[in-house]
Amino acid sequence: MKYSIDFVKEILSNHLNISSIEYLGSGNHSDAFLANKNLVAKFPKNNRANNSLIKEIELLKKLDQKFNIEIPNVIKTGLFNSNHNLYTFFISKKIEGIQLNKTKLNQLPLTKRELISKSIAEFLYGLHHIENLIQIKRKDLVLLHGDFSLNHLYFDTQFNLVGVIDFADSRIGKYMSDFKYLLDDNDEEEFGRDFGLMVLKMYQEMR
Repeated sequence: MKYSIDFVKEILSNHLNISSIEYLGSGNHSDAFLANKNLVAKFPKNNRANNSLIKEIELLKKLDQKFNIEIPNVIKTGLFNSNHNLYTFFISKKIEGIQLNKTKLNQLPLTKRELISKSIAEFLYGLHHIENLIQIKRKDLVLLHGDFSLNHLYFDTQFNLVGVIDFADSRIGKYMSDFKYLLDDNDEEEFGRDFGLMVLKMYQEMR
């Protein structure tokens, strides 16, 4: 399913006073739009993605204020019809920050890279060890982000981790699943295996 700016504006206008709207980006499940320069609206690409979006909304509400960094906060949800199907969307505050890449990371001193890896490890450990949120019957399973890749992380100008987005693939699984992209040495869009091993070492020292 493809969304036009006019279509999205019409849907959102039923819930907000819209002064501006622009296309923000696309993921595996959803298209994102920036409304009024400070709000992000996520729209599902298909029926399966719609189910993922509903689960993401439920999880984000449970995770609200559980971290010392920002994750999408569900400000408003809504329904709309398209091709005789009913779909869900949600609106959250835009997380302000910059994104790093492998080149920029490798230009930083080791002490700064260690601080970045520690902040990432702390977030993952905190997510994986949240208690009384969802019922997990096996001790070797945790709540996963599910798509923990570099393009979902935001940093401030001092390269402190300040935000994590896109929880649409969250699920229950083994903690190493969230290190899949961190340990990928072939994808130039990720930080690289050496950095991932640094994060993993710090994570395991917390256990």
